[in-house]
Amino acid sequence: RGGVEPERRLHPRAARAQVVGEVAELRVEDQDARAALLDRAADALERDRARLMGVIIREAGKTLDAALSRLEKELIIEVLKITNGNMAAAARQLGITERQIGLRIHHYGIDWRLYRSTKK
Repeated sequence: RGGVEPERRLHPRAARAQVVGEVAELRVEDQDARAALLDRAADALERDRARLMGVIIREAGKTLDAALSRLEKELIIEVLKITNGNMAAAARQLGITERQIGLRIHHYGIDWRLYRSTKK
């Protein structure tokens, strides 16, 4: 009526999970780190393109979620091989926290110890 819409707010009892999404502006100090992460990811994808394309083609008949999950599992395994099973280093390479990689390794049933090198 007056042309001004009232501000929309969540009800105090609304669950935080009901918020569909939030957008945060990238801070200047995080730009270099984000750019470096994207650069490393692009290098890794380029280096393993043939194998990853094989995974994508093999998973093509499945749902998008299933194909992405399979691809994520393959990437985690590859990074664990590169880092000799060091989960902290693998998490840094993937740009995720140690907790996140631990949860994903558990979710996918990956035995990270298989990728530990045995130096004598």
